[in-house]
Amino acid sequence: MDKNLREELAKNAKCEVQKKYSVDVVIKKQIDCYLKAVEKYYDKKIIKRISGFYFALPNKYKGYQIPFRWRKYLIEWSKNYVVWPHFYMVTARQILDCIDFDLSDKKILDLGSTPLVSVLFAMLGAKVTMVDIDENEIMKAKNFVEYFDVKDKIDIVKEDLFKVKYENEFDIVYNCGVIEHFRNPVEIIKIMKKAAKQNGLVICLVPYFLTLHTLFIRKYIRKKRGYSWDWMGKEKSYSLSQLKKEFLLAGLKIKCSSVGNLARNICDDYLVNFFVNRFYFLGKFGRKLIYKFLNICDFFEKYTLLKKFGFVCVVCGTKNE
Repeated sequence: MDKNLREELAKNAKCEVQKKYSVDVVIKKQIDCYLKAVEKYYDKKIIKRISGFYFALPNKYKGYQIPFRWRKYLIEWSKNYVVWPHFYMVTARQILDCIDFDLSDKKILDLGSTPLVSVLFAMLGAKVTMVDIDENEIMKAKNFVEYFDVKDKIDIVKEDLFKVKYENEFDIVYNCGVIEHFRNPVEIIKIMKKAAKQNGLVICLVPYFLTLHTLFIRKYIRKKRGYSWDWMGKEKSYSLSQLKKEFLLAGLKIKCSSVGNLARNICDDYLVNFFVNRFYFLGKFGRKLIYKFLNICDFFEKYTLLKKFGFVCVVCGTKNE
């Protein structure tokens, strides 16, 4: 090869290497590698902690792959507040127990908005509409939609649930902790039924009547705060037969029903706050104890009759006309 040509090719190759692998580029790639390694290590630690909520909602459940990003958010939140993240996992599981089909492109109406659960359904492929009249709940829903990047999967509507005009539109219509605050729950269930497609599912989760909160804590809070109802208004507790009756009065056929979330019954958030606030010196150890206790409760709920003493009862009905 000609000497001049060889030198020119070598020079060009050197320039290309310098452009492609400049000091700045190399440093940036090194930093990216370090960050990925740290994130992977951090995620492994989170996965270990997730095992504490394994029975609340396994990583794979009924064919659904629960997104790690969703679980990670809840675990991070649980560092500051243990009970509610666990509650949302169990709530999602209780609703999934009622569903026996893939959620991809299914239409879901959340009438009374439970944003974290609806976001999960959107991440599983559903198209979700969340309806609420409360501005705080609307803002919370918008923040979750933004954080989990599901804008194309979720519509947020500010509206009174008694004024919605949906008819034969949704595969699933659900709410959690809504109808017990109203004097006319059957009317709400009828609105949910109207919004559901033919053979669509209507699902309600409400407080169960055999709980520490219902029998003791709620009375104490009302007396201490000087009013005769809970902060969201008057709140009714249900037996399964009472909730089933209201579904039948609304013209629905009962598909399934259950009681769940034993952990929340025993480990009520007021009791946890009492424990954490008075034994704050236990720090992380105290929170680990709560994690372990929640896991034990979930285990016994899964494998024993103690599930009949859960915090929430759920009924799922089908629209067959």
